[in-house]
Amino acid sequence: MNNTEEDLQNKNRSWWDQNPMNYDWDKTLEVEEGTKEFFCVIDDRFVNALRIFAHPLYPNQAPFSQLINYNELKGKSMLEIGCGLGGNAAIIAKSSADFYAIDITPKAIELCKKRFQLFGFHGNIEQGDAEKLKFEDNYFDFIWSWGG
Repeated sequence: MNNTEEDLQNKNRSWWDQNPMNYDWDKTLEVEEGTKEFFCVIDDRFVNALRIFAHPLYPNQAPFSQLINYNELKGKSMLEIGCGLGGNAAIIAKSSADFYAIDITPKAIELCKKRFQLFGFHGNIEQGDAEKLKFEDNYFDFIWSWGG
């Protein structure tokens, strides 16, 4: 049986909606989802999981600073594709003047928006498909995507 592109995208969306990237593979999180404590715990797990690759001098070096020059983002427009629960989005949005984030799943968008609300970050966070972006060509100065 051949799957259409739409079928495959629906399967992809469903999988990510059921398995949000919260770094809780062993189901050991003991905090309520969507709280400040929840975001702090999953961010700590995320940062430590990628420390050697992306930011070996953390906390004296921002996450992914070997890949992203945060100073160059100041005053620029930025898009994150696949924002998940907003760990990278929160870091990058602080530097960008015009921040957008998309994710294919409603769960990710709900939690990313919740994070931004709780921590006072600003940005445009919407459900979207990276294969069908609604933005004009060359709209963004910087586009970031990590994982998935």
